[in-house]
Amino acid sequence: KMSSAQQAALYAFEESFGKEDWKAVVSYCESPTRYLMSVFERKFQMFSVDYKEQQLSNIRMSLTRAVESFDNVVRSWGREWESNNDTTKSLSEHCSQDESYARSGDLKLVDFVSEDVTVTNPSVFVQAFLSASRTHLNIETLSRYASRLFSDKLKAVRCHIWDTAKGCPATCPLCSAKCSLEPDHLPHQKHECEIHLYEAFGGVTYRDSNKPVFDVCTSKETTENAKFIRTDDPQGKYRKIQEHYQAYYPDWKVQDTVSLLEQGLHQARLQKAWVNT
Repeated sequence: KMSSAQQAALYAFEESFGKEDWKAVVSYCESPTRYLMSVFERKFQMFSVDYKEQQLSNIRMSLTRAVESFDNVVRSWGREWESNNDTTKSLSEHCSQDESYARSGDLKLVDFVSEDVTVTNPSVFVQAFLSASRTHLNIETLSRYASRLFSDKLKAVRCHIWDTAKGCPATCPLCSAKCSLEPDHLPHQKHECEIHLYEAFGGVTYRDSNKPVFDVCTSKETTENAKFIRTDDPQGKYRKIQEHYQAYYPDWKVQDTVSLLEQGLHQARLQKAWVNT
């Protein structure tokens, strides 16, 4: 849902206007990018917890199987050494030749075995060796270590996803909807929105009555009929939207008119949001 700036912009709208969460609608209108970040952080935190729990569960199971297999191999090696008094096969070699241990995964549990250890009593050595190995291969200790590794990796993943999802922070000069382009879109590529709101959400009013304008930026009324003026410009004059944008917002694209059917479905949400906020 947040693999691109366009999808993330739509997701922010759906999480607020789409779900009729009026408090979220207010947050979106105040700052779409800040609201998107709050949604992203909440969703990513939920994903992180589930992901870490699943991965740690897999690690614990793998470690348990590997340690059990390791114990069996070491004990087998000790029995073979004691019965045959054969010191020619090292513990590492014995482990590598044991099929059950080979199937336990890529855990190199015998890498720390020194080849120049002199063993005089195999049974004592095996017990001491296994006791030491359990200290080093404590499942909970390794799980905590793995958890820290996952946390570091998830932080990097979070940054990567957010850098893509946050998109351009610019907002529509009429309705304040979020620009849906990438954060570093080229200068000659004008801002545009995947979805627009009532112009009233951006503070647009009729000059004579000061009543809010309940038209969407992509409506026929806005793109073909309406005229706009900046009241903070002493030299301002009424202009059609193309001229108005060219004069004040040249880095924004005047988007095409949306069909009446699409407008109707979209405006039903906007009407509810306006009435309840």
